[in-house]
Amino acid sequence: MATRKPHTKSRNGCLQCKARHVKCDETKPGCLNCDDYNVPCEYPTSKKNRQDSPREYVSPYPPLKPATINSSSDVLMENTSSSRGSSTTPHVPQIENLADLKLLHHYTTSVARSLAANNSTLIPVWQDYMVQLAFEHHFLLHGILAIAALHLSRIHPLQSADYLFQASKHQDAGLSEFRNIVLNFSPDLREPVFCFSSMLIPYSYGLPFDDGDNPERSLDNIIHCLSLIRGVGPLIGPYWPELKQSELYKLVPQDIVNIDWAAVDETEMAKSDDTPPLQRLYEATKTIKDPEVAEAYTSAIRNLHGAFIRFPQYPSHSALSILKIWPVRLSPEFMELLGNKHPEALVILAYFSVLLGRCRWYWFMEGWSERVVDTVEALLDDEWKDWLQWPKAELKNRHPIAPNNT
Repeated sequence: MATRKPHTKSRNGCLQCKARHVKCDETKPGCLNCDDYNVPCEYPTSKKNRQDSPREYVSPYPPLKPATINSSSDVLMENTSSSRGSSTTPHVPQIENLADLKLLHHYTTSVARSLAANNSTLIPVWQDYMVQLAFEHHFLLHGILAIAALHLSRIHPLQSADYLFQASKHQDAGLSEFRNIVLNFSPDLREPVFCFSSMLIPYSYGLPFDDGDNPERSLDNIIHCLSLIRGVGPLIGPYWPELKQSELYKLVPQDIVNIDWAAVDETEMAKSDDTPPLQRLYEATKTIKDPEVAEAYTSAIRNLHGAFIRFPQYPSHSALSILKIWPVRLSPEFMELLGNKHPEALVILAYFSVLLGRCRWYWFMEGWSERVVDTVEALLDDEWKDWLQWPKAELKNRHPIAPNNT
């Protein structure tokens, strides 16, 4: 038998080649592969530095002063959005190469239309107004490039690793500056901050699932996305009157502006035949002896019922706005019960997944409803799983019309 030639494996290749699983020639400052792909070439730090600075997830929102933070945003401040750690040093961004220009082109020609749900009134806001703001506020430009790269990773699976790397790099750069801006917030930055916050939500939902078949980790990621939605309101709320006078107010669906969500009560629930299982769940949670726990559940169900009866039966940008309202109106007590995996809270979350399924026309919502139900089913004891029959049947039978989002 011939002697096998010894193989020397180097672990010093650049990050991009590692992501593509190709051999790197280790040329510095940029290897030949990255030069061919026209992407930034980046090498890992030394082993010692990696030990000193462990990889961690960082919240997009820095801790606010106690006077400016309320209970609805507490969970958000403890959660994360970046797929890699971010620095607190402001980043001076710029369009560095052809790859960034391609991302910007893809955003203006495709992603902006998808975020606007192909609504002719909203497309100019996402496509033109936000881009003009981004040229003045570069953290927003990074956010735009990040979500463009994330979308490309979905429609070009063979290049997914490259695009996900670009998405992560731009998102981290944008988050670094965004966090510093929030710490030293100035009212004249309310528009770009609102835009960046609006992009955080589809970006986080659009990231690939990386739960490793671990339902507890999956639940943590789901709670993170709910918390991200809950955190936008306290940040923007004080400046909403001024935002109502700007071009960005077009993003608010006028058919839901005057809805009094607090008015959803038992009488309104009893009138509706759309969600009888939700009514039964409501009656069951009312019997819980602890009044604070019972109120956390019944309030969550009343608000969820309100979202169901007002949810459009056709693709509409109001659908995503209604979808955001339920997490915003959840009490801190409910979020704590959900984090502790109480079965009633998990079942309510599974019923929310039906609304997620009705937003499948958004590319970043694809697969989320099934993910939520599968996670809840894996965490529930057998005695509770009968409560999942309705959401599972709804998700199986519903096939919404999908506009062209790509």
